[in-house]
Amino acid sequence: MPKPYRLSAYEAAILTIYLIQAYGQEKGRNATRARISQATLRRLADRERLRSAFIDEWVDELAALGWSAFPVGDNFAIVESASTDGWPRIATSRIREELQKIHDGDTEEFERIADEVAAEAEDATDEE
Repeated sequence: MPKPYRLSAYEAAILTIYLIQAYGQEKGRNATRARISQATLRRLADRERLRSAFIDEWVDELAALGWSAFPVGDNFAIVESASTDGWPRIATSRIREELQKIHDGDTEEFERIADEVAAEAEDATDEE
């Protein structure tokens, strides 16, 4: 019995973008971001298992095609790279003083920041 054809990472990347475009057409808008589960990627690529080498190559192929992909839990987030051009850029200059204290060994400063971040995250969860 002949061995079934296995898609390359490049072919899987092309089909991933095609799937995102099909979703966008279905919704009547330009889709610049999506989430794909590992199960869907396995089905799309016709693979029993997603090896890390395949995923790395798939991410590289998507990048070459203008898309960025990264793991989020059991899924992959996929973003059209050009769509991030208008996103705000952050720089450490905003927290220069705090960083200096932490780099000087001020563990209390880090704990204060960690508590603040946790409180903000809790407030965001409460608002949902």
